Amino acid sequence: MYHVGMEVRDLERSIRFYQQWFGFVLERLEVLGNEQIAFLTLGEQRIELVKNPSISFASSSFHLAFEVKRIEQILLQMKEQEVPITEPLTVLENGWKNAFVSGPDGEWIELIDIPS
Repeated sequence: MYHVGMEVRDLERSIRFYQQWFGFVLERLEVLGNEQIAFLTLGEQRIELVKNPSISFASSSFHLAFEVKRIEQILLQMKEQEVPITEPLTVLENGWKNAFVSGPDGEWIELIDIPS
């Protein structure tokens, strides 16, 4: 897979969110017609954020999942900065911990803490 692409309402807000919480780096910005596109990278991972004023938003069942360390600390920081925590911390049978938060445009984001 080369990248995951998703529509956003506020390109700058979404860029800041993925940079702040997951360490993504802005690779490039493009304008194609009425679309503004940002490519963010984290190692070999790539997210394409697309702002297109003619797109209406509908609910989606897809989600992004990021492996994190110290999930409890991250969730506390997110809560302090009013990032919506949509599903609280759960410890799975295999020892993994996960939780879901809501991104700037309501996208589902899963945080996964895998013990070493």
